[in-house]
Amino acid sequence: MEEEFGNFGTIVGKVVEKDTQEINGDKDRLGKLTLDVGNNNGYVNIWDSKNSDNNKVLEFYRRIDHGDKIQLQGNLEENLYQDSYNRRLRTFVSNDNGVRLKKVGEDKKEKFVAALNGNILQRELRYENIERFDGSDVAKLEMRLAIFSLYNPETQENDLSTHEVLLNELNKEKEDLEGSNKEDSKAYKNINKLIKKAEDDDIGTQTKVLNKFYDLFNPLMYNIDILHLTAYKDVAEELAEKAEKHDNIGLGVQVNNYQDVDEFGVITGYINEVEIKKIYEVNKRKENNSDDDSLLDENW
Repeated sequence: MEEEFGNFGTIVGKVVEKDTQEINGDKDRLGKLTLDVGNNNGYVNIWDSKNSDNNKVLEFYRRIDHGDKIQLQGNLEENLYQDSYNRRLRTFVSNDNGVRLKKVGEDKKEKFVAALNGNILQRELRYENIERFDGSDVAKLEMRLAIFSLYNPETQENDLSTHEVLLNELNKEKEDLEGSNKEDSKAYKNINKLIKKAEDDDIGTQTKVLNKFYDLFNPLMYNIDILHLTAYKDVAEELAEKAEKHDNIGLGVQVNNYQDVDEFGVITGYINEVEIKKIYEVNKRKENNSDDDSLLDENW
């Protein structure tokens, strides 16, 4: 079965805040943009190229003003911080083509969406009483999705395997630990265990190693995007029927990031999720090592 991987996001909204951040001593190299996406908050990370002749982030900021409605395209990313997921659109400015920006008219509908293709690392269906769905029990499916970049800098082709990409990320983490003089730490022992386990090139082992790597290290990975997704009602039930762990799947998702307010105007909570709105395709994959659950043992 041929796997497909993709992460293509689009955001349309009004400029609320423009900020910058220093990265490794380079002032203002990371742009942090906040957009109003129709009562939803949308966040964008805009990276300057290391090889830029001058600061492209600041050049880009001079092209937009507070209140402008703009459209940006890039990749959806998330990171876990203090038990909460931060979701952003990631895009770049460069000497060649600049950021993918388009100013749009007031009639353009606000949105923060993405088309994703990746492998299911985890999925769980349950029924919950959710107040914003009239307080009734509805189907809710939560999914962890892995999106691999198969680009090979040596051949300049997308010819790496997912197994090779995973090993590259594990070995990069090991090198970082060595550079921090942590060779005697528990983390260093754990990464060596994962690398040894990942030498088994089968679907089941790859999935378990990647899940364990994420849970133990919360790593910054350059060639694997891991996203946590949620589906409700009919979409959740359809996903539960069609897709299993390890399957390769294509989805349309919407980023929700807003305060939940009841009919009396009282804030009852905060919605922070990537909601699955559409299923495009499911490519079935069979786990080869279903009996080996050693990586799931918390005391491994």
